[in-house]
Amino acid sequence: MSNAPTHEAGDVRDAWGRVTAWLERNDPETLAAFGGPGSRRAVREAEMRMGLELPGEMRQWLLANDIDAGRRPAASSGLVTLGCEIPLPGGHLLLGLTDIQRVYVEASQR
Repeated sequence: MSNAPTHEAGDVRDAWGRVTAWLERNDPETLAAFGGPGSRRAVREAEMRMGLELPGEMRQWLLANDIDAGRRPAASSGLVTLGCEIPLPGGHLLLGLTDIQRVYVEASQR
């Protein structure tokens, strides 16, 4: 689906492997909050619902780690589900596939 070169998507997996190895040694609690691998089917279905193709790097990230994997969707509060437990510098949030869809759909309806 994506036109992203394979080597770029591979870089995402390699980089994430280094991050998870470090977290496993130094902060297993944070690593556990990241969920688990996403599924190709879920990503494909989300793309169809949004009417777009995700960039290859984002797809590879979601396949390597989707915060929503194995979790029931949390209740929505505003635009983003507060169940997202991964704050990033600058006040940003790392979203799982469910929240990516919700934010995209709600923003496109405005």
